[in-house]
Amino acid sequence: MTTEILEKDQLEKDQNEVLLINTSKQNTPEKYYVYLPNNLCVDTLVENNPPDIKNFHKDKLKYIISLLYSIPVRLKDYDFELNRGYIPMNSEVLKSRVREYNHYLEYLCDQGIIERRSNVKYLAGKYSSAYRFKSEYNTEPARKSITWKRLIKAICRNVTKEEFLFVDPTERNLEYLEKWWNDNIQFDYQGAKKWLKKLYLKERLEGKKFCKRRYYVRLLVVKKFKSRDYILHQDSTSGRSHNLLTQLKSELRPFIKYKGKSLVAVDITNSQPFLSLALLNNKSFEDNHIADKIELYNPHSNIKSSIMLALSDDGFVNKEDIQKYYQLVKDGLFYEKFGKLLVEKNLIDKSSPEEIRKKAKKIMFASLFGHNNEKCEIKDKKTGRSHYIPNEGMILFKQTFPSVFEIFRTIKVGKHNALACILQNLEAELVLHRACKIISEENPQIPIYTLHDSIVTTEENAKYVKRVLSQVLLEAIGIAPQIKEEKWQLEAKKVA
Repeated sequence: MTTEILEKDQLEKDQNEVLLINTSKQNTPEKYYVYLPNNLCVDTLVENNPPDIKNFHKDKLKYIISLLYSIPVRLKDYDFELNRGYIPMNSEVLKSRVREYNHYLEYLCDQGIIERRSNVKYLAGKYSSAYRFKSEYNTEPARKSITWKRLIKAICRNVTKEEFLFVDPTERNLEYLEKWWNDNIQFDYQGAKKWLKKLYLKERLEGKKFCKRRYYVRLLVVKKFKSRDYILHQDSTSGRSHNLLTQLKSELRPFIKYKGKSLVAVDITNSQPFLSLALLNNKSFEDNHIADKIELYNPHSNIKSSIMLALSDDGFVNKEDIQKYYQLVKDGLFYEKFGKLLVEKNLIDKSSPEEIRKKAKKIMFASLFGHNNEKCEIKDKKTGRSHYIPNEGMILFKQTFPSVFEIFRTIKVGKHNALACILQNLEAELVLHRACKIISEENPQIPIYTLHDSIVTTEENAKYVKRVLSQVLLEAIGIAPQIKEEKWQLEAKKVA
């Protein structure tokens, strides 16, 4: 019996099953599904080569193997070419789920299933050990179940790299969003798989070495939609909600419908620069409890007080660079106009408007979320090691918006990710807990999903959702946002 037939039979058995797991609630289902190479039979492997591992359990082995598919799905910036297909394994997270994880990895290496990256040594806090499938097992992922309760509970538990949780997601119930992950979601699996296959062939013609590995990782999320494995997670760092939409390749969104209706994403234009305005005005700073957020993510006493002192100056918000920053953000053209500045300074090459915008956004994010040392990290493609060069984009941002830069710099002192956490926490507060809650209470029949700074709904409800989101942001930030509607239409998402 072929793999396709087996897959079809398994799908028919599970046809009435929607696996809705909310990891923030730490609910423990009877089964949890993982994805393994379709030519790997764990039962046969273990029977022929019994592992010499204390307290060995086959479900632990399945889970470890599945990470080589699932980790790069969550790492949005993961570069297959740069990392040569090797997947970083965070020992702290692994240990919280499989204490003897290193023995399982050694066993898999010994059996020729996976291989370890050898040219980069493990360095705590900098480089993780990394693994990839041997070429024989670099195959399409197949859905397998694990049933050991203790492991499932550990997987579903909210895990963070930090020693403590910043926010408790269980205190902010999102049942009004969870209920829409049901059997009314329709996903064109064959169409999506065909699209991905075309993209794979295109990348292979372009000479990309790890296009097959990339294809199977992208396919994993498509298979989860097909099998209706709806895993929801509200992270304990910023309170953001993660779901299959946040993992799915954006070009595949048109393959999703709700009761046969196309979906529309109602999206905040220039969302991070827009939300950052809450840090530059005394009223919005107080209304959005930014001081408390600073205390939460970077609890150095002088940071909060120094920013509050700067904002209390009546002349601060009227500074020329503050007003210029406000205007660019207010127009919804921040990345475009900042990109124009970068081109004029010869910091990026003149290219298409789309490419200029993309590069400007990347540099802006480095200014918002990068280290304060005005340097950026460059990785060597052969060794994976890093070196640092002057971040000219950040330097230009500092020269153009010195007062804005100083606020950002102060918040990041001693903890460069504090600003990112603050803005993501504010985003979650406004989008998840205000706008979506209002929509749910006023019109509980309207289906809504979230994609970080976007609210996704059916076409006929997009105008209403846009109005609610705009009003929430206007009240919170003090200026009206630019909101765009992105229709998830297939004809606009063809493979080049």
